[in-house]
Amino acid sequence: MRRRVWIVSSLLIMVGWMGVGFAQADQKTNELIAQLEAKAVTINSYTADMTTMTMEMMGQKIVYTGKTAFKKPNKSRTEMNTKIGAMDMQQITIWDGKTSWTYQPNMKMAHKIDLEKIIVETGIDIGKNPGPGDPSNPFQSLNRDSITYVRTEKITENIGYGKDVYIFQGIPQATGTENMPSIPAKIEIGIIADNGMIRKTVKFNEEGKEGMSQSYSNVLLNVNIPDSEFEFTPPEGVQVIDMTENTLNMIKKLSGQTTEPAE
Repeated sequence: MRRRVWIVSSLLIMVGWMGVGFAQADQKTNELIAQLEAKAVTINSYTADMTTMTMEMMGQKIVYTGKTAFKKPNKSRTEMNTKIGAMDMQQITIWDGKTSWTYQPNMKMAHKIDLEKIIVETGIDIGKNPGPGDPSNPFQSLNRDSITYVRTEKITENIGYGKDVYIFQGIPQATGTENMPSIPAKIEIGIIADNGMIRKTVKFNEEGKEGMSQSYSNVLLNVNIPDSEFEFTPPEGVQVIDMTENTLNMIKKLSGQTTEPAE
């Protein structure tokens, strides 16, 4: 059961949470979005510490902590640790745009997804948003017309101390997975004012209760990351489970597509 919870949680984070739109953005919001996108497009890579908090599972809120790295156009590596019940868990997730790997060293298990096959059969590119997403497109998860600037916060840790973070709210962008359980009614995104980098993402349900959040700290931009960081070969003795068909069936079911194989 614990292993299933871990896998399902990873798939939900990976596929994302999408929906439909509300009111037109005001002029200040549009101006800030334009400024931030112009800065974010200059980000080619980054490393950061990351914390992810999920909704309650098995009577507890699960917190993942670790490090993440991103390199354009779609390479990502995230190493996270958490505790589920009495178990200490480690998970390494690697995307290279063609294949995703989720490796759990203490279980000697690796899950593989053929991202290219999913694109061909569903038209949905889940590899477009590896890990925390493309930092050069910070608003990609939101319906454009629904975005509203709500407030400004400050960074409090050493790297980035005192910098402004613009907080926006909106509803999820439609992608064909709107029937997924626990789709958020609203998403809040914090963007660092001077570089356009995503600082945090928080998802809320219809009652306004926080469901899942991700936050990034100690961010270093445009660092040199070798491609080898985004390569993965299962170590000897590790069980490899191909999750491509399961993921395909889930996406097709949630998007209303047929589950019959393509001719």
